[in-house]
Amino acid sequence: MLTRVLPSLLSAAVLFTCQPAGADESPSTQSVILTLHPLAKPEIALSLEDLERLPHKTIEAYFPNLGDSNKSSQWEGVPLSELTNNMGSGSGVTVEALNNYSQFIPLSDIINYDPVLAYKRDGQYMSVRHFGPLIVIYPLANNPSLVSRDTLSKMVWQVSEITMESAE
Repeated sequence: MLTRVLPSLLSAAVLFTCQPAGADESPSTQSVILTLHPLAKPEIALSLEDLERLPHKTIEAYFPNLGDSNKSSQWEGVPLSELTNNMGSGSGVTVEALNNYSQFIPLSDIINYDPVLAYKRDGQYMSVRHFGPLIVIYPLANNPSLVSRDTLSKMVWQVSEITMESAE
């Protein structure tokens, strides 16, 4: 599906104009909430509506920063593999948050663990105040070996940009 949706978006370079949702508001479906930076292609600006049109899945996982680390939630979103399929061949992606925090996620993690760029937790959209509107979630509930400082640091919240890094 991504190969059918993204090519039309790739044809025009769109300037990043993300405007974060208010502290208690869910994101607008029309506003740009994510910018993809593929290799050797124009950037792609996506709204929540665009993301919801892509193949998505729901995974069970917990997110330690929520204060209820023993409680699993249902996280719905787009697998990072779907987003990276058309971004060029690289070593992985750098995921950046609204506050400029960023983490590198290697391609091996994307292939082996299939993390999700979630836009819903337990069926509800997430506001900026509640770690949204987008958050990278690894399937911790199904892979206890993933519970490490390294993996948890890659669970970036308030995601605003994803950049494919060249393989050098």
